[in-house]
Amino acid sequence: MYDSGRRTKGTMYARTKRQGTLAALGWRIEPARGPRRFLRDKLFELRGTRSELGKVVWPTREQALWLSGAVCAVALSVGLLLGGLDLTSAELFSALLGRL
Repeated sequence: MYDSGRRTKGTMYARTKRQGTLAALGWRIEPARGPRRFLRDKLFELRGTRSELGKVVWPTREQALWLSGAVCAVALSVGLLLGGLDLTSAELFSALLGRL
């Protein structure tokens, strides 16, 4: 239902008091929105996102390639380290359990 915003003084006070009580409990009352307002709000959010992306300082191509290579090198080294630890522990446990 669309909220026109026209209220009497008594209704306004009751709504404000109810909002205060619910706000103290962590609830929030939002006015009803129509489909046009919903679309307008979403377009406004998209424009804000686009303007924020314009402020980002993007890395150069060389920086992106170097950082990608660094990430791949670290991932490979950690994978080899964990694989070696797994292989070592598996051999150790099989040797220990083989003796029992």
